[in-house]
Formats: sequence, C-alpha cells, structure tokens
Amino acid sequence: MMGLDELSLIILATLGIIVTYYISVHLGKGNVLGSAVVVFMAGLLETVFPGLITTEHAGVLAAASYAGMVSGDKIGSMRQVTALGIICGMMFIATAPAYVGFGGRLGTLAALSCGTFFGYRTILERTVWPKFGIRRST
Repeated sequence: MMGLDELSLIILATLGIIVTYYISVHLGKGNVLGSAVVVFMAGLLETVFPGLITTEHAGVLAAASYAGMVSGDKIGSMRQVTALGIICGMMFIATAPAYVGFGGRLGTLAALSCGTFFGYRTILERTVWPKFGIRRST
C-alpha cells in the first residue's frame, strides 16, 4: 500500500519532469538549463526547509529533471511527460535501497524510466491503441 511519503515522491517527480521539459522544450532554453533550474531549486529548498524537504525529495527531483531532458522529438505532449514523471517516481521508490552512495544512480534511473516509457508506449501503439482508433500523439 502506498503512503503519503511515496505519493509525495511521485508528485515531486512528476512536477520536476514537467518543469524541466517545459523550460527545455516549450521555452526553448535547452535541456541542460531546464534540468539545472530544477536541481538548483531542489537543493535550495532542502537547505531552506530542512525538515520539510529531505534529501530523498531532492533526489527524486534531480532524477526527474534528468528524465525531463528527453527530446521534444521523442515526447511531444505534456500527457506523455506526466506519464514519464509517474514512471520515474515509481521507479525511484522501487530502487530506493539499491546503490545508495554510488555515483550515477539518478541518471541511470532517469534513463531506465525513459526506456520503460518508450517500451510501454510502443507496445500500446502496436496492440491496444489501433483497436480503439487511437493514434500516437506527438
């Protein structure tokens, strides 16, 4: 059963990826600046509100911002970005005890989240969506 802690991580991941993608693609500022803004804000909030924003919250925001660096050519709708954020948040929770203290964990998590999203989307495009007349929204 999912508690409020897990739900807050999924919500933060979704917000982090949306903000990164929006800055990168919709504002045209590029994915590095989009991710940097989210990671900087996460670190700043963790410092300013140490009891409210934890290292885990900052970590999920960082991972989501890395996933949010995905190209606008690969994901074209905010619904898809939101789905990717939910996947990233769930994968962050599922992998929380793994590789703590090792470098590269959050970037790897972001890459795996994107791969998972693209895999599910491909399966749906080839099997379920055609039966309902749904076309890929880019």
